[in-house]
Amino acid sequence: MKKKKEKLIQNLKIKIFQKKIGRSAYFDHKTHLTLYCFNSNTNVKIIKKIFLNEISMKNNFKINVKSKKVFYNDPLTNLDTLVFEIYKSNELIKIQRKIFETFKKFIFKNKSKELPSKILNYNMNKYGYPFYGKIWKPHLTLGSVELKKNTDILKLFKTEKIKKKLVISKITLNKIFKDGNFQKIISK
Repeated sequence: MKKKKEKLIQNLKIKIFQKKIGRSAYFDHKTHLTLYCFNSNTNVKIIKKIFLNEISMKNNFKINVKSKKVFYNDPLTNLDTLVFEIYKSNELIKIQRKIFETFKKFIFKNKSKELPSKILNYNMNKYGYPFYGKIWKPHLTLGSVELKKNTDILKLFKTEKIKKKLVISKITLNKIFKDGNFQKIISK
């Protein structure tokens, strides 16, 4: 994203995070668009090498913000996730598919976690990620909070202005730990 637009989003996150919000997730992460997330028992060095060789983004591309949205009771965080929903473009679909096809042989499918719907469970069992393909709603994640205890955050989120067009200039591979912390592996 361009620096000025990225700064607007980060400033909104700072305003929200400075409030006493209690339990939260991802507010200390950079705002991100998750294309695909998977568990793997494969060494990170191998994943990194494959990422460098196989995943490319030839040009920057634009994304358009559709709306502000809340994923209430997000099955991955068990909190309410504040997002900017973006239009699903052919470019995003191709990149998500390429990532899945490239890494599918390394995916460890966690079949023990029960998700709240049949399609989420089906995707988790087949793809190792519940939000793949048609069910995926591309979005920029700001973070997750308990909105019942933080109604002022929802008001702030709804009233804050956001740019409608953003530019994606890189793809980053992150390792996410069980406690929600992450480590950047590489960007390109």
